[in-house]
Formats: sequence, C-alpha cells, structure tokens
Amino acid sequence: MPTSARTRSAIFDRVNDHLDEGGGALLTGDIGVGKSHFARAIEAWRTSDHIELLIGSPAIRSIPFAASAHLLPDRATSDPLRLLQLARRALKERSGSRDLVVVVDDLDQVDTGTMALVHQLAVDRAAAVVATVRSSEAGNEGIAALWKD
Repeated sequence: MPTSARTRSAIFDRVNDHLDEGGGALLTGDIGVGKSHFARAIEAWRTSDHIELLIGSPAIRSIPFAASAHLLPDRATSDPLRLLQLARRALKERSGSRDLVVVVDDLDQVDTGTMALVHQLAVDRAAAVVATVRSSEAGNEGIAALWKD
C-alpha cells in the first residue's frame, strides 16, 4: 500500500465507492505502510454507517472469538455456533438501522471464530468488510476464501 497523498486519496475514493455499493475492501501491504491507520480512519469518514472494529493479534489468535469477544454477553455459552449467533445478533443490535461496516485490522491474526463471523457477514452481505492483511499473508486460505466468496 503506497503512502503518497495522491495514492492515499485514490485508495480512499476506491474503498468509499466499494462501501457505497455494499462491497468491501482488502488492504494489503508490508508492515508499517499505514494499513491500520487507513482502516481505522474509516470511522471518521463513514459517519452515517455503524463501524465495528475487530483487531487480530498473535496473542489472542488461539482463543475462540477473542477478536470479537466485546460483542458477546458476559455469561455466553462455550458452544461455537451459539457464540457466532450471539455475535451476529449483537452487531445487528448495535448497528440499528445504519449500514454496518466491519473493519478488521490484521485479519490474518484473528481467531477462527471471528474469521467465521467475518466470513458469514460478508457472504450474507450483512456487513461491508474492510480488512488489513500483510502482503505475505494475503494468500492465506481463510483470507482467500473470504474474498472469493
């Protein structure tokens, strides 16, 4: 992801167009080029949408639904399917009548439960998804499936 002002503006316009059409975007690049900053800035320029930020990390990757745990009730079940349903319901309630945009920073580092949630939201068009991924991880099976479907 190049960082010149002209390039950032063109990327912004392209992502914005995709979101306006109900689509999403995958922002790829090397570490430190500004993917995370750009993705998090979406909240500032999509004020009519409900933006939900999910952050992947190697520290929590092995914990089911860790990146989306803030969506789940305190006394949630341990059943993964039920957790998926609860997270989807929470997102629907939080977004209300506004369009839902899910921003996933470091998609390659999210847990499998959160990846399943993001995949379902994208495939069902229940949310537009904007995600960041390191260039070296863009071909990862889960990431490729998300953008292929």
